[in-house]
Amino acid sequence: MTSTQPWTPLEIFQLFVSMTVADTIVASTNAYAARLKAKWPSFRWYNVTAKEFYCVFAIIIFMGMVDVPTISSYWSSDSFFGQDFIQESGMSRNRFANILSALHICDLEEDDENQRKKGRGDKYDPLLKVRPVMEHL
Repeated sequence: MTSTQPWTPLEIFQLFVSMTVADTIVASTNAYAARLKAKWPSFRWYNVTAKEFYCVFAIIIFMGMVDVPTISSYWSSDSFFGQDFIQESGMSRNRFANILSALHICDLEEDDENQRKKGRGDKYDPLLKVRPVMEHL
């Protein structure tokens, strides 16, 4: 299939990770962050959006292609490593780290039940944490 209309990087990425999957990950991440906040009141969080989700994954893909000495180098004002992409994303290093710390793909209740099964030695789903993305792909 050919198209005369140019595709944006986001549109190409959304061919693999649809809004449905993004919404699932966003909801699971926000739910897990709420659990972290209840456990550690000092945990700072405001709900992640689908736009931020796509931005985080774009940064992760970029990090896989561009190797720098430290993670903080990706947010350096020195563009020696070509990280203008990250600077232009508008995602701060602290927000990126905050989202990564709460990133959760599967439903929390299903995950809890799966962990209980594993702890008891019952049959459990070893791929449950990534199953929503697997099923989509």
